[in-house]
Amino acid sequence: MKCTKSNAQIILALLLLSMIVGACYQAKEGCLDIYATNFDVTADNNCCCNYPVLQLEFTHKLGTRDYNSVDTITNDIGQSFKINAFSLYLSGVEFTGTSGNKFSTSDTIHLPGENNTIVLAKDIALVRANTSNVNLGSLIQREDYLKVVFNVGVPEEADGVSFSKIPSSSNLSIQPDSLFDESLGYVSLKYVFSDGVSLDSKERSIRVFEKIPLSFDFLLAQKSAFNTCMILEIDHERLFHDVDVKIDGDHTIKSKIVSNLQSAITLKSCE
Repeated sequence: MKCTKSNAQIILALLLLSMIVGACYQAKEGCLDIYATNFDVTADNNCCCNYPVLQLEFTHKLGTRDYNSVDTITNDIGQSFKINAFSLYLSGVEFTGTSGNKFSTSDTIHLPGENNTIVLAKDIALVRANTSNVNLGSLIQREDYLKVVFNVGVPEEADGVSFSKIPSSSNLSIQPDSLFDESLGYVSLKYVFSDGVSLDSKERSIRVFEKIPLSFDFLLAQKSAFNTCMILEIDHERLFHDVDVKIDGDHTIKSKIVSNLQSAITLKSCE
């Protein structure tokens, strides 16, 4: 085909336009991992991915009521008393998927030991009455979860840390309510309660050091690019089921609280 002057001008114009467009175009940076929370299908260069995390939300109850330290509890044997304060550690969260495989968070923390650095999973939560939620680290959910287990307490390796050197930002650092004992290690849970409601009532403190494993059949549908979230509802009144706050010794109360712990915690899905 003979190229006329008009056709040549059109071809030249198109070539110039393509060169101008190519010179102005800038590749877009963004996350190209479909498991990331900020996946961007329009990106050209992969960068800056943010991954889902495991979030725990907490609800503290006294039976059907929200927990309040000034509220009076009447136990199974008609005694009235108050739970003034509580603290507990949670750790070692592990899910079982439909495949039978186990899944846990991937982030770690590094703490000073006497002679070396101690590496622990980040999934250690310190829970008190004012604790509403915690982030336990990265967790990509690739299938449905059918079961979850965790411990009340901290990993045994944590007892080897150099306690005085732990940064104050860590929830394993020195706490105002004595959650570490030089001879026994970290407290798993601690309750401070009165043995009555009269002016002459005595305040008692119970500390449990043993690690307490808990297991729940709990369905979490797959949300691979979203945070995994659970609500832990703790019924602190239920923990004192069958406890005689006046007569029972510390060892007996500890045993009863440990025995009641599984039934005192309910898991729910976050909305």
